[in-house]
Amino acid sequence: MTYTFNEHNVCTNPTIVLRESDNGYNYDVEIAQTPNGQYCTGYHAHILDADSAGCASPCSPTHQQFATDREAVYHSLRLIERFFQHYNCHKALDSLQRHIDYYDPRQLTLF
Repeated sequence: MTYTFNEHNVCTNPTIVLRESDNGYNYDVEIAQTPNGQYCTGYHAHILDADSAGCASPCSPTHQQFATDREAVYHSLRLIERFFQHYNCHKALDSLQRHIDYYDPRQLTLF
């Protein structure tokens, strides 16, 4: 896939790798391969209760770049984790941990 970056160096057509939603929270992670072959990542996360909060970072190579797509996804998941920890959103953290374990680059993938 060819990714397009606008004049602000933000990918306009990233691949959404992961999207999770439940009553109370939602988050997604997106990636794009840069022209130099590295990967950049972006994310959105929201807490949907009385104390609504959200955070986001665009998918842009201006931020950190990664050698593999898995490393890029893992990086965004860890940033989302910090957001949910700050707001003590345990339900979201439980869901997120599953994905963190899966994308952890230190994990050996057997299949």
